[in-house]
Amino acid sequence: MKPERALVRHVLDMSLGRGSTDGSRRYARLLQAAVAALASKALGILVGLAIVPLTVRYLGSERYGIWMTVSSIVVWLQLADLGLANGLTNAVSRAYALDDRIGAQRHVASAFWLLTVIAAVLGIALAVAWPHVDWASLLNVRSQQVRIEVGPALAVGFAIFLVGLPLSILERLYASQQEGWIANGWASAGSIAALAAVWMVTQAEGGLVSLVAAYSGTQLATSLLSAGWLFGRHKPHLAPRASAAEWSSARRLIRDGGKFFVVQVAFLLVMSTDNIIIARVLGAEHVTPYSVAWRLFGLPMLLVGVYLPYLWPAYTEAIVRGDAQWTAKTFRASLLVTGIGSLVLSLPLAIFGTEIIRFWAGPQAVPPPALLWWMGAWAVIGATMSAVAALLNGSGHLRGQMVYGVAAAVLNVGLSVWFARSHGITGVIAATVISFLFVNVVPAAAESAWVLRSIRRASTALEEAGRR
Repeated sequence: MKPERALVRHVLDMSLGRGSTDGSRRYARLLQAAVAALASKALGILVGLAIVPLTVRYLGSERYGIWMTVSSIVVWLQLADLGLANGLTNAVSRAYALDDRIGAQRHVASAFWLLTVIAAVLGIALAVAWPHVDWASLLNVRSQQVRIEVGPALAVGFAIFLVGLPLSILERLYASQQEGWIANGWASAGSIAALAAVWMVTQAEGGLVSLVAAYSGTQLATSLLSAGWLFGRHKPHLAPRASAAEWSSARRLIRDGGKFFVVQVAFLLVMSTDNIIIARVLGAEHVTPYSVAWRLFGLPMLLVGVYLPYLWPAYTEAIVRGDAQWTAKTFRASLLVTGIGSLVLSLPLAIFGTEIIRFWAGPQAVPPPALLWWMGAWAVIGATMSAVAALLNGSGHLRGQMVYGVAAAVLNVGLSVWFARSHGITGVIAATVISFLFVNVVPAAAESAWVLRSIRRASTALEEAGRR
């Protein structure tokens, strides 16, 4: 039997309960989370498609633009968790593998109260600075009605975000317990509630402030309900009691979270700087075809990588339990799924992308054909590297990702500016592919191979110790 076919057979056997107990359980829960994530994301897309015409027609172009600006600012504010939610994922996954309930609660409580302090500090800083900021001028608002609404709308959005910041641990907490399907269930409930709330506001003609409160408020309400169910009924031993928080745990979370934070910032810089560079070097009109193509080729990465956030804590548990065979086989399978899957999905988009984009977004959004092929290459690289990152995150190897992640981000900015001047928007995505291929892919591949060897040696040593 060919190695690839044997690998697929191994994964199917484990998923259907025909393998080791721990391995089968991990695969079964991974499959549950992946199916739930696909359903949740599909629902989120449908809700987004429904909300756009509702809000655009009701708000008008300027007020709708302000709402999107508020949403974008809140997305960047999510970095305020300083990577603590990601650091908590590994800490709780390790405790889960060791059946250490006390340790898990200690980590959850420490993360929750650290985030509460961060939210309080940010809230005080915003309250002090608020009277001195002219938001209407800063956001270049022209309409008098919108100038009146913009400040309160931002205040409501920021306030809801800060209240919900400590609850940002919930999704990663479900994932660390290998219950990602529950997190996706709550996310689906939040999407439906948000759509209902937005519809009611538009029918009642409630204004921009009411719309922000309704949309963001339903997300917060869903998180509060999820937290109440999780800590009150489902897993009360994880409740973040203040007495359970410990400085030693907080220090560890801050250390690991800081590394995740740097990696996350580097990734966001790559994701968000291309449009800025294109606008500055080539003109804002060139952003449209680039961003539309980027969104189109984001679909293969989304579809083939939907299970990866839940694979990460499964790796952590397997490594702690010394299950090197499961880790290695699963890693190889994830590379096959993401690599081949993204290639199969991206190839038709590269071939027929011009016609697809012309039909979908209009002739003004059609990019050069060469850009589509570079986008396809980026989709394959990005999806495959996400599988590598899941192993490195799960094993706690973050320092290397910090170094070559930042290096790739810096090189990408420099190359993108240079290539944009000589090759237009195609040069920008080419710069992204080249910088990641040489600065990120090569060292990450070498590090993942080293990690697998280390896990195998540790597992062998553990088995020998058990036989003595």
